[in-house]
Amino acid sequence: MGVVLQKVGKYNEAVKSYDKALELFPEFSVHWTNKGSDLLELSRYLNALNVLIRL
Repeated sequence: MGVVLQKVGKYNEAVKSYDKALELFPEFSVHWTNKGSDLLELSRYLNALNVLIRL
């Protein structure tokens, strides 16, 4: 779901989708990467750094 939202530019909604996915599968690095990418698109650089540093 997050990828679809990301593709249509709905980055806030995509981040929320990745948050839900990460609650279920916190070890799945693709969710962390995509969430970080979306946060960068939203110019939320510190948040993106905190997410991407986990990788």
